Amino acid sequence: MRGNAGFSALLFSVVLSVHGAEPRRTLIDCVRETRAARLKGDHRTWAEAGLRALEFAPDHPDLLVSVARAKAALGQEQESLALLRQAIRRGAGIDIPRVPELQKIAASPEFLALTEDARKNLDPVPRAQLFALIPDVTAQSEGITYDPPSHRVFVGTNHGKSFRQTNQVW
Repeated sequence: MRGNAGFSALLFSVVLSVHGAEPRRTLIDCVRETRAARLKGDHRTWAEAGLRALEFAPDHPDLLVSVARAKAALGQEQESLALLRQAIRRGAGIDIPRVPELQKIAASPEFLALTEDARKNLDPVPRAQLFALIPDVTAQSEGITYDPPSHRVFVGTNHGKSFRQTNQVW
């Protein structure tokens, strides 16, 4: 019996090597392939590699925009708009009219709204406001949370103390 198991394992490894079992791809492999295809102007490979990259990081705004560009270049407007919508919801800021591939999308109310939302995402973020003073200068903040019923923010420190927002400016 033992000999049969050893032979089966050997046969299995030979079959894998003969059929060229492809090594496991990583996100970086897919991103590199996506970029290489984009630089070559190979829109189909760009879109396919980008979709493989999105399997690893489905919420990544830059990848979503990249695949949206490739889809637009291929004339797949609806797919491109769906990907752009996702990217913009996740904070992607992009000046859509300046992107050559996206210029191919026909102007529509949805497209114009996406363009405006994407531009808003490029706006600078206002400066942070101080909301709590931690009296112990050796303490470091360790966590932050928001309490909806009291409309206050709480900060915990590495010394086990917690502090709450001291003003109601927000």
